[in-house]
Amino acid sequence: MITAPMIKLEPNNRKANYLPRARGTARFTYDWVLACWKAQYEPHELNPSILVPNQYSLRRELRQ
Repeated sequence: MITAPMIKLEPNNRKANYLPRARGTARFTYDWVLACWKAQYEPHELNPSILVPNQYSLRRELRQ
């Protein structure tokens, strides 16, 4: 049997408002990066001489 500690979060009002926004930001970023990666990877499938997108190029694009 595997056991793990359970932690109950009891955020104050300010933190309770922040948590859903942080989760939404993380989800938006994940979806955006996935869409960019797919758009950049499709040409590579057709022509293997085109570079595969990597983490660093996607990070640079996200920061812009």
